Amino acid sequence: ESLEVRIAVALLFRSTTTLIDLLSEDLKQRVETLLESTQRSHGVPPYWTNQSSSDFDEMLYVDEQKYAAFNELLKQTYVARVTQDRLCPKQEHGKTPGGCPCVQVGGDPGLPVEYRVRRVVRVENALMWARYALKRDAIRVRRSAENNRRFDPPVLSADFVGAHSSSSSSSSSSSSASPLPGIAANTNCQGQGTHFAPLEDELNEVYLF
Repeated sequence: ESLEVRIAVALLFRSTTTLIDLLSEDLKQRVETLLESTQRSHGVPPYWTNQSSSDFDEMLYVDEQKYAAFNELLKQTYVARVTQDRLCPKQEHGKTPGGCPCVQVGGDPGLPVEYRVRRVVRVENALMWARYALKRDAIRVRRSAENNRRFDPPVLSADFVGAHSSSSSSSSSSSSASPLPGIAANTNCQGQGTHFAPLEDELNEVYLF
């Protein structure tokens, strides 16, 4: 079975007293060994609305007062690059590799020089988050002995996200719910007003859009 399933089963065994007592000492040790690399917080991001439940599935509008940060993110990651997916606005040219002349920088009407946020919708889904956290655990376990290559050059969003993540804030601590059984909720999430959760750079975890 997949490593993610083994981690989930191990979590279940350790979190249920009656089940863990049924295991042999060898199996108990295997459970603990497997979970040694999965002890980082699995609590949901501190800026999520759902903090005290493990069963939720919502799409929520982000406060417009936070749009400035997202606009700055779009500005810092903008690249003036054209692909064939940008169709000719004049309908004079068909799909063209690299874009038709009308959508090139300096063309008519040319390429947009920036993007602005109109609406930000955040998906808060307990099951999706739990699956993501388990997959991240599996990658960490599989690559624990590897010297992973980092992105070079760094992903354009890296610096901005690092400056606006909860790990870079100096706010007071707060509690965060965990949708995974047997894993304690994050009890040291800093910066409730931040926009991004801290990333595991050693796993090449990044924000892409």
